[in-house]
Amino acid sequence: MNTKSKTPKSPRSVKAGSVTVKIYYSHSYKYPTFTVTWRIGLHRHRKTFPNEERAISFAQETAENLSKGHVVATTITIAEAAILREAERLLAGSVPVHIAVSEYVTALLRLNGHGSLPEAVDHFVRFVARRETVRTVAEVVEDSSRRKPTTGSAASM
Repeated sequence: MNTKSKTPKSPRSVKAGSVTVKIYYSHSYKYPTFTVTWRIGLHRHRKTFPNEERAISFAQETAENLSKGHVVATTITIAEAAILREAERLLAGSVPVHIAVSEYVTALLRLNGHGSLPEAVDHFVRFVARRETVRTVAEVVEDSSRRKPTTGSAASM
C-alpha cells in the first residue's frame, strides 16, 4: 500500500480570457503554503495562502478582474475600496472622483493655509455669487439715501 501523501501539482494555472494566474505549492517551516502569482505590466505580484481553497478562490477572482481590465481591484484593500465607494456615493455621479480630488487639492493649495475650503465657499457665496437684481437709478439712489447717515457736509446743505 502506498502511504505517500498527495501533494498538489505545482504550478497550477488559473485562466480567465487571455490572463493566466499561477499557484505554486511549497512548504514553509513544515507547513504547506500556496503562493498566487500574477503580472500587471512588467511587475510581478504575489500573495501567499495557508490552504489551497483560498488560493484557488483568490486566483480565480484575480484572473477574472484582470481579464476585465480591473487592474486596481487586485491591488487595493477592502478599506480603500470602501472609501472609493463612499466618495462615489457622495459625488452622486456629478464628477469623477479623481477630478473632485484634483480640484479639492488645487483649492487648498490656492488657500495657502488661510482658512478652509468651506470658509472660502461661504465667502464666495456671500460676496461674489450673490444675485444681481435689475434696479433703476432712482431705486439705487433711494436705497443709498436710506442707508447713509444724515450727518455730514451733505446733510447741512
